[in-house]
Amino acid sequence: MGEITNSDTKAQILISIAIQYQQMEVFNKSLSFLDEIDQHSQKMPDSSRIKFSVLGKAYAVRGMIYRSQLNPELALSKFTIAVKNFEKIAPALQSNANLSVVFYNIGYCYLDLNDKNKAEESFLNSINFAQKEKARSLEAFAYKGLSDVYMKNAKHLEALQLLSKADSLAANISDLLLNEGIYKVIAENYLALNDINNYNIYNQKYLQTHFLREQNELQSINTSIDNIQKENKKNIDEISQSQTKLDSFIIIFGAILVILFLFLIWKKRQANRLLQEKIKVILNS
Repeated sequence: MGEITNSDTKAQILISIAIQYQQMEVFNKSLSFLDEIDQHSQKMPDSSRIKFSVLGKAYAVRGMIYRSQLNPELALSKFTIAVKNFEKIAPALQSNANLSVVFYNIGYCYLDLNDKNKAEESFLNSINFAQKEKARSLEAFAYKGLSDVYMKNAKHLEALQLLSKADSLAANISDLLLNEGIYKVIAENYLALNDINNYNIYNQKYLQTHFLREQNELQSINTSIDNIQKENKKNIDEISQSQTKLDSFIIIFGAILVILFLFLIWKKRQANRLLQEKIKVILNS
């Protein structure tokens, strides 16, 4: 990090790291990097599109952290700031996906606060921005969120219609988390309608997708551990090679010093011998 001097570049790298820690739920580390981003953003000009993008993402991540910690009021305050920053980016097309994600999270904050009207409005905003971006995955997530509002209002048939749209959009995307969420809510709505046959069908789909996602995550973790072990071995080998080179250098350098020292002693003795012979000649003359 010490070689990077540009505040824009530093902030972009830091937000990537903060997002990774947030996704791993290491929230204290994520917040630490977000605090550092705030410091770098102060050095960036107000005309910088990157500044608004980074700040928008930073406050969105803060909001997600506080939402995960069951603090919807604080999360909403951060999401609101995120929206304001994303709205300053021109052209707007470059922030549509981010706005869709933020409004999706805002919707669930309002659901947690039992404000269904604002939750519905937020999910509709999320759908709107996802459609502008032509982001099928984000649109599917937003429809699933909106279906939760209808389910809370006991409008299960309307919820299922929205989930059908979400399921159709999710086809061929291969997003296991999205599919898992859709199947789970579809099953819950069928259960509420006492449609046990469809409930069993979609609950089975949910369980299978949940199992597959967990297996993939476990495999991903194992792969990450293997990569870390390989990297550590590589570093150890490099250190060992460096140590071997260093040891060889020390031995050679030490040998040169010894030889030089012995040569100087020999020269000194030779000079002393010549001086003694000269003294003898002088004394005998």
